[in-house]
Amino acid sequence: MATEHKPLFNPLYLKALIMILPVLIVIFASLGPKAASYPEIGQSETQRLYWIEQPDRPDNELRLLLPATLALDPEQRILQQTLAALLQQRLHQPALQALLIPVQDSQVTALSDYLQISLRWPAGEKLPELDPILQALQQTPESDAATAALTRIRAQAYLEGQDPAQRLLNRLQQQLQQQMRQSAASAISAADVLQQYHQLFAQPPLLILGGPDAEPLADKLNSADDFDGFSGAERSRPLRHVNQPKSVPAQPLKLQLVDARQPAMYLLGASMPGRDAEDYAAQLLTIRSLQRALELRPDDAGYYRLVWQQSRDSGYRALILDGQPTRAQAVLEDAQPSVMKSPDKRGLVFAVIDTAAINAALIDDTRQQLLQQLRERLQTPQGQLDQLATLAFNNLTGQRLDTILDQLQAVPGDDIGLRIAHYLAPETQILITLNGQ
Repeated sequence: MATEHKPLFNPLYLKALIMILPVLIVIFASLGPKAASYPEIGQSETQRLYWIEQPDRPDNELRLLLPATLALDPEQRILQQTLAALLQQRLHQPALQALLIPVQDSQVTALSDYLQISLRWPAGEKLPELDPILQALQQTPESDAATAALTRIRAQAYLEGQDPAQRLLNRLQQQLQQQMRQSAASAISAADVLQQYHQLFAQPPLLILGGPDAEPLADKLNSADDFDGFSGAERSRPLRHVNQPKSVPAQPLKLQLVDARQPAMYLLGASMPGRDAEDYAAQLLTIRSLQRALELRPDDAGYYRLVWQQSRDSGYRALILDGQPTRAQAVLEDAQPSVMKSPDKRGLVFAVIDTAAINAALIDDTRQQLLQQLRERLQTPQGQLDQLATLAFNNLTGQRLDTILDQLQAVPGDDIGLRIAHYLAPETQILITLNGQ
């Protein structure tokens, strides 16, 4: 007896599915990608401690931030790098290595106005004992060690200073330092190094913690006994930054360097506000837009280098180019008529770029690229901790990790052309020429 064959699917169901699937595809496609999420920032009420949970990384990381004098001019940079070298040497000494048994990697980084010690150890391992580590780090190095490190760092700085672009940059930094301090910085000695090393530990370090065990580790740090030599009140007091000279308004100035062995080059530079400035996002977008415009210059336009450095309280910008400086009439009003309508907005600018290239399309494209780069960076454990360290050190702890993304989105595009014109205007620049006429 033949059995009746029944189809696996009802034809009516198949027809309905065929009709519904395209609609579902359109609906899901319209939802777009899932919005990125970033860790919430934890903050201790009793310690200078900030942390974020990073469940996907294989290790935990603790960063100790030690405020230092602003390393702006070449001598201050030499001092900063020498201090970092001495700290790195101390971390590698057998006595301290015994205290860092769970730590697999320890690094010291010299930044513009602080030194950072990074300790990393596998997830699930205990927290390194900070008390004995800090006690060992606080011990002042031997004078011979300081002298040797200073000599080595100074030799490296000398070699780097032979590059013509670096010579121009060093001269700008010296000028800015003189404007802020009203006097030139003297040469750093081994005694200066030892004194500054001692000052690094005049207060407890700022602690930045991240990893899969960040929450319980932060609880342990919160409940820990006082660090040796530091009272609980001292540890909970807001971070005291080393007194830094405030940046002064840019003053037009022309300086000349002469060296027949080097090509003709020039630098346009000026002081800028620090990282805590309200318009930081606008500065960032302006610098990146200028960088994009420089990239569009013809291949035969010559060498260029754009530098932007910021510390907590001050910063500077520098544009270094081949050849001799020339000036051209500003034509940014043609590219941005909504911004520069009136004749009184016209003025001289240095002929660095084709100002017509600074248009809405370039600025928007720059903004989107910058946002994409920052999103990708904030999706990495190191990028998240870098951002947390920046926020904590610069007293921007009311912000989220991704606040910078919202700030960049809110920057008016019409402002960028005016800012670039300001960056290239002679009356706001320090002009330094190498073999200039």
